[in-house]
Amino acid sequence: MSQFDIVIKEFQQRRLEKEIVSQQVKHERLQQLRELAQVADIEMRQRKRKQRNYQNQSF
Repeated sequence: MSQFDIVIKEFQQRRLEKEIVSQQVKHERLQQLRELAQVADIEMRQRKRKQRNYQNQSF
């Protein structure tokens, strides 16, 4: 293997490693967004229930 081939292989290896890390970060961020969306959904449902209860008590 020539020095050039070695450098090319190292470059490709680093590129693959960066891509793997990038995919992991993307996956983690998507998971965090899903969790935040679930929390927001739960909070919205609770607020709607409280508003309904308040409106029912007002009448």
